[in-house]
Amino acid sequence: MATRNTNFIPFNDPLIFTGENILNVLIFVPLGIYAGALFTGWIFSKKLFFLFLLSLLVEGLQ
Repeated sequence: MATRNTNFIPFNDPLIFTGENILNVLIFVPLGIYAGALFTGWIFSKKLFFLFLLSLLVEGLQ
């Protein structure tokens, strides 16, 4: 099993775009596509705020 390091200083790592970070972003891409298709009456900033709150909720529950 691979070991994981914990870094409590944010953005101190020179390689920010690790595989785990990229996958965290990619997991929400379909949600953005669905929100754009479902909420056609909403303006862009309202959709963006909704997606931000939803991703914040998911990350907070982790």
